[in-house]
Amino acid sequence: MGAGFTDTYYYSGAELCKTDTGSERDEIIRSVYEVFKIVAGIPLFFEDHYHRMVRSMRLSGFKATAEPADIYRSRIKTLCEINQKFFGNMELRISCPGDKSISQLGFIAHQYPEPLEYIHGVATATLKSERTNPNAKVKHTETRKQANAFLAVHRVFEVLLVNSDNKITEGSRSNVFFIRNNQVITAPASLVLLGITRKYVIEVLNRLNVPLIEKAPAVDELSTFDAAFICGTSPGVLPLKQVDGIVLNTSNAVLRQVIKTFNDLVQDYLSAYNSFNIPH
Repeated sequence: MGAGFTDTYYYSGAELCKTDTGSERDEIIRSVYEVFKIVAGIPLFFEDHYHRMVRSMRLSGFKATAEPADIYRSRIKTLCEINQKFFGNMELRISCPGDKSISQLGFIAHQYPEPLEYIHGVATATLKSERTNPNAKVKHTETRKQANAFLAVHRVFEVLLVNSDNKITEGSRSNVFFIRNNQVITAPASLVLLGITRKYVIEVLNRLNVPLIEKAPAVDELSTFDAAFICGTSPGVLPLKQVDGIVLNTSNAVLRQVIKTFNDLVQDYLSAYNSFNIPH
C-alpha cells in the first residue's frame, strides 16, 4: 500500500499510483506534512494548509520549494473523482533529500467525533511533553510517540501537552482553549503548532468580541476554568467535559457561540469554494 493511504489511488509526485502495487511502500523519512478535511469534494481551508506546509519546509531547513498550490488542488480533485470519495481526510507530505522535493498525496484513515460528543464533550488528560520546534508540522516526533502510547493506555479522546514550566500548551493533535469569566485563554503562537482551525477560532472570537488572552495556563489553574475546547482539522471545535478528571461546563454560553459561529464560517467557505478557479 502507498505509504499508509487508504483508497485505491494516490499520487506519488505527479504519478497517479494504485495502493495495491507495492510502490512507495516505505513512508517518506523526515517529511513535513499537512492533513486537511475533504467535505463534498472540497479541501477545507486548503490555502492555509498549503502556506503552513511551505513554512514547515522552511523551518525544517529544506532547500527545495513546494509545487504551486493549484497543482495540488487539481490532484485533490482527481483523487476525489477517481476514488469516488468526497468526504474524509487527505494527507500531503513532502520530503527534500536534496534540492528537489518529493511529495505524496492521498486519502488517509480518519476518526471524527460522534455527534453527541459535540454536545456532551470529551475527556482529556495532561501529559508532560513538549515539541522541540512547535511551529513546524513534522512527522515521527518523540512527542507524537509519547502521546500515542498514553492514548493507547488511558481512555481519553486527547492529551494536552504540558511543558517544563508546568504550562498547558496544546493538544497532541489539536489546539486547546480555556474559558473563564467570559474570557478565552490559550497558549501564545510561539509555543504551539499554528493550527489552521486555531486561526479561524481566533477570527470567530474577534467577530464575537470575546476577549482573548494568549498566555499558557498552568496545570494548577485547571479547576478555575468554566469551560474548554479543542480544535483541529478532524474535530473542528469540540468541547471538553473533563481534563484530568476536573469537570467542565459543556453548555457554557461563550463555548456554544464559538461552535456555532465557527460552523457557520465553514459553511460560508464551502459555499464560496465553487467560485474559485480550480484547474482541471
